[in-house]
Amino acid sequence: MRKIKIVRVIARLNIGGPAIHVLNLTAKLDSNLFETILITGCIGPNEGDMTYLAEALGVRPILVSELQREISPLDDVRAVITLWRIFRRERPDIVHTHTAKAGTIGRIAALLARVPIIVHTFHGHVFHSYFPLRKTRFFVLIERLLALFSTYIVAISPRQKEEIGAYLRSKERIVVIPLGFDLSRFVTANNKDQARERLNLPKDKKIVGIVGRLAPVKNHKLFIWLAEESRKEDEDILFVIVGDGEERPRLERMVRERRLSDRVIFLGWQKDIEIVYKAIDLLVLTSVNEGTPVAVIEAMASGCPVLASCVGGVPDLIEHNKNGLLANPSDRRDFLEKMTYLLGDCQTRKDLARKGQEFVLKRYDLNRLLMDMTHLYLQNSSKKLRVKSEK
Repeated sequence: MRKIKIVRVIARLNIGGPAIHVLNLTAKLDSNLFETILITGCIGPNEGDMTYLAEALGVRPILVSELQREISPLDDVRAVITLWRIFRRERPDIVHTHTAKAGTIGRIAALLARVPIIVHTFHGHVFHSYFPLRKTRFFVLIERLLALFSTYIVAISPRQKEEIGAYLRSKERIVVIPLGFDLSRFVTANNKDQARERLNLPKDKKIVGIVGRLAPVKNHKLFIWLAEESRKEDEDILFVIVGDGEERPRLERMVRERRLSDRVIFLGWQKDIEIVYKAIDLLVLTSVNEGTPVAVIEAMASGCPVLASCVGGVPDLIEHNKNGLLANPSDRRDFLEKMTYLLGDCQTRKDLARKGQEFVLKRYDLNRLLMDMTHLYLQNSSKKLRVKSEK
């Protein structure tokens, strides 16, 4: 049996879960069964770059410069043409797109190139909070049309499947494949004192962290408000912001204006991210929308307790008061009270961290992801490939 050729398309390899996901799939699917090519666009200004991970995994993506996050009619048409040419040259059995922009451009090109199997993965709950209302309505219309020509649509959590199904009205095409990662390095990372020493953080303070892109949807302004408001009760807490992105200049200005520079520290992106989770006492996720937040999975695998927004796919990860705490991102006081409670109760933090670690190590393993994706690709391939070979 010949190998099944997959072309995987993502808009950009910026820092975040989608880039890690596609690089792991590209590098680690069974090479006896699959040949995989990765296509990516350009990193945006002020965004962190994960090409270092591609190099470490031995992945050499094809760069399509016209494939960009923002809508640009001329570049978008050029990107469709470029991808169509690549698909015609490579003749893939499967085109699998990831993230919204690549999903639109890639699926149109795959349809024009008559690719037998077209798959798209939604990595976030993109139908609200990410874009203005008019743009969101336009995206919903486009996604409904593209769903008609997609063999499968992959949701990364049960809640995301329900939301996508309600918007697209194509539930029969949607399958749930949760994310999966090599979490071993998070379990075996340094202890707290060693981690803080590496990051040049004080050993005698409680430290609250947030990890992710510095983008509006992550709601860092709430995190900064927590730093400011909690100072009234406890001046001995340090807040660290880990990540880069378009919002960094505005957030740094906000911290300066509120005279929080001694209380809020920007660490930028950290390649050895497992050290961050070992260094902090609590991870806080303040997002107004999420798919399955990788930072939460990584923190839980590290044995770090989590307080997170009850949005999107987060409740699929965190059962309130069992393996973490959930809060309402529109209720700042709710967040503050729960953060204060956790910082003041070491035993509760330990209990939540232990149960969280047990949960994610069982359910978000990389080998499980690879098996699930292999099954998806193989279950409909034999019929499609026979049709292709007869043409």
